[in-house]
Amino acid sequence: MVFCRKTGLRGDGLFRLLGLVAFLPILLFTVVTPTKSQELDRVRIQAHWLEQFEFAGFYVAKEYGFYEEVGLALDILPHRTGETDVVATVLNGEAEFGVNYSSILADFYRGEPIVALAALFQDSPLVLIARDEPTLKAPKDLEGRRIMIGGDALSSVPIRALMFSQNIGLNDFELQQHSYNLDDLISGKTDAMTAYIGNEPFELSQRGIPFQVFDPGKLGLSFYENILFTTAKEAEENPQRVARFRKATLRGFMHAFDNIEETAKLIHEKYNEQNKSVEALIYEGKELRKRAMVRDIPLGQIEVSRLNDLANAFRLMGVSLTNKPVEGFVWTGALAPEERPARFTPEEHAFIESKVVAVATTTNWPPFAFVSEQTGAVAGIGYDFWKEIATRAGLKYDVNLYDNFSRELEDIQEKRQDLAFSVGDTPQRRKYALFSEPYASFPLAIATSKEEHFIPDISRLDGKTIAIGRNFTAHQMMREAYPHLNYLPSDNIRDGLQAVSNGEAYAYIDIAPALVHAINRYGFTNLKISGETDLICELRLMARRDYPELISIANKVIATISPERRQDILNHWINVQYERGFDLNDILPWLIGIGTLILIPFAWLVHSKQQAERANRMKSEFLALMSHDLRTPLNVIMGFSDMMRSQSVGPIENPQYRDYANDIYQSGELLVSLINDILDLSKIEAGKYVLDEEEVDLSAVVNRTIHGCAILASPRGITIRSEIPDDLQTLYADERVLTQIFNNLLSNAIKYSDKGGTIRLTAQVTSQGEMLVKVIDTGIGMSADEVKRVTEPFERLNREHNKHVEGTGLGLHLCLSFMRLLSGKLQIDSKSGIGTTVTLTFPAERIHPRPS
Repeated sequence: MVFCRKTGLRGDGLFRLLGLVAFLPILLFTVVTPTKSQELDRVRIQAHWLEQFEFAGFYVAKEYGFYEEVGLALDILPHRTGETDVVATVLNGEAEFGVNYSSILADFYRGEPIVALAALFQDSPLVLIARDEPTLKAPKDLEGRRIMIGGDALSSVPIRALMFSQNIGLNDFELQQHSYNLDDLISGKTDAMTAYIGNEPFELSQRGIPFQVFDPGKLGLSFYENILFTTAKEAEENPQRVARFRKATLRGFMHAFDNIEETAKLIHEKYNEQNKSVEALIYEGKELRKRAMVRDIPLGQIEVSRLNDLANAFRLMGVSLTNKPVEGFVWTGALAPEERPARFTPEEHAFIESKVVAVATTTNWPPFAFVSEQTGAVAGIGYDFWKEIATRAGLKYDVNLYDNFSRELEDIQEKRQDLAFSVGDTPQRRKYALFSEPYASFPLAIATSKEEHFIPDISRLDGKTIAIGRNFTAHQMMREAYPHLNYLPSDNIRDGLQAVSNGEAYAYIDIAPALVHAINRYGFTNLKISGETDLICELRLMARRDYPELISIANKVIATISPERRQDILNHWINVQYERGFDLNDILPWLIGIGTLILIPFAWLVHSKQQAERANRMKSEFLALMSHDLRTPLNVIMGFSDMMRSQSVGPIENPQYRDYANDIYQSGELLVSLINDILDLSKIEAGKYVLDEEEVDLSAVVNRTIHGCAILASPRGITIRSEIPDDLQTLYADERVLTQIFNNLLSNAIKYSDKGGTIRLTAQVTSQGEMLVKVIDTGIGMSADEVKRVTEPFERLNREHNKHVEGTGLGLHLCLSFMRLLSGKLQIDSKSGIGTTVTLTFPAERIHPRPS
């Protein structure tokens, strides 16, 4: 597979639009009231405290119709101080959902049948607040002081952990009953008290009283708080209702934290039993936002590792907990993506139980697959990934060694072996084998004599003899991409490098880490890495063709391996120093050679790393700016210009002004689309895009998208027709992502179709269980070169036909990125003047039978 990345941003339209902002003095705020549904599923929530910004997400989702949009109606039960037991209320069936302190984890350990749905705060808002005294500047200074700590040992764990971290035990200070009266702190009746970061600091500031805050989070003591939960029975019997409630609630909190002043006014008017001022609510909202949206963690996410830390903190505080696994406390849909267990079908479970997989591996391809000279055991990057996959899936296996890679492939083809774990996907191998999704990828690099100069591109290899591993993945890829080169096949990497060292070949090509490792290991002091090709080798598992269950099992597990865990495996081998004997005369020559090779580019690498880090910081800051500082004025611009072009507040006599308003609105739409696309792309590339997956009716999604695109197609007489059967199997995916994919594909098909054209959408499930969805148009089509270009970011067709067609050039690239995120594929087939067919392939594990 060849990757050719191009970048570039056409910014002239952006700057013109931003220039308009300075000349729009009127701000327009509109509130849209959603249509009431007649068939809403009524649910109840019980909170653990009185009305305030702490519960803003519930208020916003209820008032702005977020619950109604997912078919729910929410009743918020009142809290009665000293009377309300949140867990009992939910377990007794008086409420379907509750939100409580992190102490709810102890209820789970005591055997209560509850499951956590979200952690609304990643860091607890509970702090210690003290008078501002010269002798009281650090938590350690509280030793021997009077402290009011509210609640029991569980609800006050963050504060007790803070004291414990300073080596202050319960006997090292005077514990006072909490009066919840700030005057006791001000008057000196106590030296410090537990407080809520959103309340007491604001009140003290308003009264002009100096104070200081001791925050457990600032000392690295990070605890979840405000855990949204339900009963295990509710989660099991009504998983769709639970998912819808969680989704709407988190949307409500996201809106509240993105619109703090607006939300504060809503709470002040309708949810204000404490009679807090708007200013107090705004202060609370800003403080809580810091606790809810931290460290690029998705809002509401729960990590099992942090729950284990919380449980251990309980134990340190003297709370007796059982040793049952904490994973049972977290609803699957709330887990971090890498912690979600793979879901296997009955057929896959049967395969795991009944099969012992015969695993074939080469012995001489370090650092990917080889036998260690020190231990005599199989080792390498590929083997470590296979062990990770097999362990997580519970697969049993035997390993069989091969000195010859061609014989290894032959035995898999003849079904004498079941699987190889470090293989590239090639058309020839696909005739007899199946491939997993890639678990790692590396460039193909070029090794030459040290006398050769840097090789900037593949054309420098024309007319040269190129050594390459016989039937290696690199051999297959190079032969397909550059069939004109003169190849000298070798049985292994050592023989190939020897040919270069002896002058029999100009260069040897293989995966970069394998070349570095082999040059070091075999002491080729006269060789170096002189460049890279434009080919990327993706390492996959390869299984015999009649074992599709094995590949689907592997794919599901690969999707759960976090980027951090993948990097740990790679770092272990890529950074390893290969050990030989310690005879100085033996190792000195290659030490000098490798040392020289490393020192020359070292300064450049450090400089490049610094530049990359700075660029990444700038990108993050710019994206944050676009997300908040651009979207708000853009919403105002679009709302106001829409009123002007529709003349909703009175007629505009001059038609040119109406045209201006329409141009402003359309430009705003384009810019909002660009901002959303760039933000989505950035999240995907950073591995931060979290899928909200559920069973999806593909036919319904497509029909809604067609309806939305009809406004573009109708004026040009373009017909859009869905030929997707209503009884098609359901697709386990993120409905929002699917909608965006089809919206982008249909928009493109409309833009590049002539008047009177036709667009068709078809879908079928293949005999292998995959779902193929096609978008077929009769538009202007593309050449082969254009097909290669259009999936790159900011690339658009450069033709007379579309010189007035608006777009960001990110649509197809986003579709491709989203399909990879769904473990699927996107293929474009097109001919100039005839039309284009885009085929989406969804893997078999995402296809489920339609409920009867």
